[in-house]
Amino acid sequence: MNKATSNEQALKKIIREVWQAKSIARPEFVPGVTPVNYSTPIFDAQEFLNLADIILTGWVAAGKWTIDFQTKMKRYFTCRDFLLVNSGSSANLLMVATLCSPNVEGHLSRGDEVVMPALGFPTTLAPVVQHGLIPVFVDVELETLNPSNDSIEQALGTTQRRNRRDAVFLPHPLGFPFAADVVRELADARDAWFIEDACDALSATVGGELVGTFGDMASLSFFPAHFITSGEGGGVIINSAKVPVVARSIVSWGRACWCDPGKNNTCGMQFEWKNQGDLPDGYSHKYINSEIGYNLKATDMQAAILSAQADKIDFIVGARRYNYRMLRDMCRELEDYLIQPTIDKNAIESPYAAPFICREGVSRDKVCAALEAAKIETRPIFAGNILKHPGYRNIEHSVVTDLKNTDRIMRDGFFVGVHPFLGPDEMTYLFETLKKAVT
Repeated sequence: MNKATSNEQALKKIIREVWQAKSIARPEFVPGVTPVNYSTPIFDAQEFLNLADIILTGWVAAGKWTIDFQTKMKRYFTCRDFLLVNSGSSANLLMVATLCSPNVEGHLSRGDEVVMPALGFPTTLAPVVQHGLIPVFVDVELETLNPSNDSIEQALGTTQRRNRRDAVFLPHPLGFPFAADVVRELADARDAWFIEDACDALSATVGGELVGTFGDMASLSFFPAHFITSGEGGGVIINSAKVPVVARSIVSWGRACWCDPGKNNTCGMQFEWKNQGDLPDGYSHKYINSEIGYNLKATDMQAAILSAQADKIDFIVGARRYNYRMLRDMCRELEDYLIQPTIDKNAIESPYAAPFICREGVSRDKVCAALEAAKIETRPIFAGNILKHPGYRNIEHSVVTDLKNTDRIMRDGFFVGVHPFLGPDEMTYLFETLKKAVT
């Protein structure tokens, strides 16, 4: 055994020993002392063993780990393609930019309309505005946090300009899925694009099919609060045959080349391309730009972590479901004070968190103050009504239904954590604290 191999094995041995000690040393939960965070990454030694490979090879740009992770996720979703990007926000940007490319058949153009809820996260709306599309907002139901199918159909029917294309862009809020099968039918009937923001909903299902597989594309986020994480990161699930080539180009500056990271001349004619706009014949394919693109790529360090995280999806989602359902069942006795989401019998949730809406007469601010004083983290339900925020007050838009439920959720909604590092003791403590706060 040479010295380099011996040192590599020694490094990996240290990593395993450190993480074994960390797992053994996990502190006991002490109510009122130990924080009940709303989320936390679920790491073990494997993430850092993968990172050690990066250190030892010195390759940090997108490479073999990126290919490995994308392959795992493509297999997981049984999708046409999967692209790793540098954030969930970039994933949403990539989807909208792709649908606006003139190289996509039936592409969107400035002034076309996108049906979406006003309840959500700003990075679902931002790329719509940035590309000159017009958001058409619908309200959500208090019981589901999602728009009704009727409101989506109504919004799709408002456009009378027959030379325009429509799109539907809906999030699965906090992992509680909307009726994606029905929305797919509504979009098809209108010849509209359908994209899903599945950032909160990894592994949720509708009719036995994974969320993210209904839309033409769907986004995922790998921010630390989400199911799997690399600190930052995101992904795009591609189901439509019309978009993969364009999406892959936009990720990488808009270039025409389709070489994998670190590869050259995959096409076999790198310097032989002709008739590429006004470029001279033979211009390097790696530097021909066919799209207006960005650099949305993640690093191989992120991909190495995510490759290990991908193998934990079933455990992470299963633990979140267990914790959420335990808390939900205990909180049924508080239904006079708090509204919990109802889930269609055709769907299975993948809880990002446990959301609540205070009933009339119950102060959200007082409830959250009591929880925070008890070391239980709370968050509002994201942006609430996005149109109330300074950055979005003056955007061009239309509203098909009033937004009274969205405003109500902004005023009275909050969520708490259910991540896998929590368990029965934390869920019981959370319930008891909630009960004291509302009764």
